[in-house]
Amino acid sequence: NHGFAVGSNGLIVKYEHVTGWKETKSITDKNLKKVFFADHSTGWISGGNHVPGVSDLILMTTKNGGESWDIQTNFEYILEDIYFKDIYKGWAVGSDTSWRGMILYTENGGQSWEIKEEKLPAPLYSICFKDGFVWTVGGLGMILRTKDDASAIDDDKNISKMIFRLDQNYPNPFNHTTTIKYLSLI
Repeated sequence: NHGFAVGSNGLIVKYEHVTGWKETKSITDKNLKKVFFADHSTGWISGGNHVPGVSDLILMTTKNGGESWDIQTNFEYILEDIYFKDIYKGWAVGSDTSWRGMILYTENGGQSWEIKEEKLPAPLYSICFKDGFVWTVGGLGMILRTKDDASAIDDDKNISKMIFRLDQNYPNPFNHTTTIKYLSLI
């Protein structure tokens, strides 16, 4: 019955079943990338602007369903995806300001973050929790996976790193069959 979407120049829109999509009051002019709610009240938005030498990154939190947002300034990470198991435990993937991939973890609702994996060869773009596994994907064809449930990400030995190079398919993608070759680089 309700939802949020974010975008460029601080755009936050909220959906309610009765009123539909409505733009909320702008509280930043930064580009916003991801919004995630753990429950009806508690949510996070990540974003910001980063070019080499200049970082203006942001993490925002709400505890009242998006009526107001608290801004965490001087945030050091470019977050591409966020997932919270509950209002306290959450994971984020993205990169540091030198474009090295990383995984962050929090147990206090995002007030502070612990680095679980860092200095990966490329940024991470997405994180998914499915059937007892944690998957994340990133640049250079990087795929990371835990071997157990979501808590296994706490144990760095359970993270396997794979980088693939995907070659051109042949004969072409419009035939009823196609062959795709890939090479594992790690």
